[in-house]
Parts: sequence; C-alpha cells; structure tokens
Amino acid sequence: MIPFEEFEQTIQDEPELRALVQDIAKDVPPSETTRQFIGVEAAAIGLVVLMLYRFGQNLADWNRGHLEATVVERRVELIQKLTEDGVPFEQASKTVQALETQVQKGRITDSLLEKLLTMFGKK
Repeated sequence: MIPFEEFEQTIQDEPELRALVQDIAKDVPPSETTRQFIGVEAAAIGLVVLMLYRFGQNLADWNRGHLEATVVERRVELIQKLTEDGVPFEQASKTVQALETQVQKGRITDSLLEKLLTMFGKK
C-alpha cells in the first residue's frame, strides 16, 4: 500500500486524479466517528454558551441587587436625617418616596438639586 503522504503528493501533482478523488469524496458519506465528534463538539459548545449566559445573568442579578441595596441605604439615611431635624417619621418617609419618584421621572436634575442644597445651606 502507498503511504498517505506520497498518495497526497501524487493527487496534488495530477489535476485529473485530483478531480476524480474530489468527486469520489463527495459521494462518500462521513464516517460515524466524524458525526459523533461533531455532535459532541456541538454539545460542548452549547454547554459553554449556556455557562456564559448563566454567568452573565448572575452578574446582572448581583449588580441589580447591589444597586437596590444602595438605594434602600440612601432612603434610610435620608429618613433618619429628616427625623433628626424634627420631621415625623411617616411624613419623612412619604417625602423621600415622593423625591425618588420625581428623580425617576427626570424632573429633578443635578443643577436643580445643587440649587436646593445651596438654598438650604448644605453646600
């Protein structure tokens, strides 16, 4: 039997032989091991994609939770400061909630907040 390297070189040197081998290769189905390898490879790629998706989802959840915790901490600080200044707790809580609503709507901008702080002597 001819060594594969010599067979390959002969095919490269002979255009007619190369065309014949290519036509034969088109008609021969891939072996089962090739199909299984592609299936295993596809499963591995799918698993990696799923792992990356879950990692990204967990990271986004952690960031969202961290942001929510920060908002709650700030809310508590504002309510405490208002109650220390003599505002009843219920009124301080409603005031902070109303303030957050206006910030979320975009009605309170940084420049407006600076003016308010200056007005109350906090800046």
